[in-house]
Amino acid sequence: MTLIQEVERVLKSELSYREKEEFIEDNCFIYFPAINITPLKWLKEVQVELKSTLG
Repeated sequence: MTLIQEVERVLKSELSYREKEEFIEDNCFIYFPAINITPLKWLKEVQVELKSTLG
């Protein structure tokens, strides 16, 4: 539950789109071009998966 709340906090923060993407890229060990998805889209998908797992 805490992780879902933290994801929500990042997504709703006042950071710019680019700042959010940079934050995600800097804190994940994922090469986003290889998975053909933006960092924000990836994080939103993770959030959905977490919610559905708990739900």
